[in-house]
Amino acid sequence: AEVMVTNKKLSKNFDLERNWELVKTLHKNGKIQRIFMDPLIKKALCGMAKAKDEVAVHEDVLRSIRPYPNHADHMHV
Repeated sequence: AEVMVTNKKLSKNFDLERNWELVKTLHKNGKIQRIFMDPLIKKALCGMAKAKDEVAVHEDVLRSIRPYPNHADHMHV
C-alpha cells in the first residue's frame, strides 16, 4: 500500500475529494461509530468540509473521524 502521509505532507496521489465522499458514503447506513486515520488526513478532510461549507451538515461524519498514528496507508472503520 502506498503511504499517503510522508514528512507531514499528503501524497500527491491522495485524492482528498474522493476520500471525503467515501467517508460521507460510509456514514449513510447509520452504523458507523468511528473511523481511525492519520491525523494529517483528518485535518485535510476537515479542511475539505470547511471549503465546501459542509461542516454543519456533516458534523457527525467529522466527529467520527479519529486521528490515530501509524494510519498513513489505511483506515479502520
